Amino acid sequence: MTNFEERISRLILRLIDVLLLRNPERTVMGVLLGIVFAFLTTLFHPVLIKVELFDITSAPKWGWIPLGILVVHLPMVVWNIVHKPTMNDEVDEIIRLIEKGNFTDSEKRQMYRNLIQQCISSVDLKRNFTETMQSVQQSLRDTE
Repeated sequence: MTNFEERISRLILRLIDVLLLRNPERTVMGVLLGIVFAFLTTLFHPVLIKVELFDITSAPKWGWIPLGILVVHLPMVVWNIVHKPTMNDEVDEIIRLIEKGNFTDSEKRQMYRNLIQQCISSVDLKRNFTETMQSVQQSLRDTE
């Protein structure tokens, strides 16, 4: 898989996560909004049929539900696209909790320092693991 395909897959999975899993209340409201859209198009069918630019009434009834979900989640989708995650979802959540918590500035600075140290140690562990893995692979190739 190429880097571009991986980024697209990550973006699609992130959108699904945001739309359906993180805010189930919004999703339910979107479904209800879609049902209301479908009802209103049926109710105002005689008026809407006179619109010559596009035919709203020919849209399938089930098609209004994804539109309702999208309308309800659109602000969150835009925010997630504009604000790229720093490292991963866990780090983003920790940063959000630090910002929303009732902490003094010095406590926030200390928490950010601890978070940075944990991220650096995590990266070091990954790098050490990769180096160890490469040396094991090399030794296996040498024994063949």
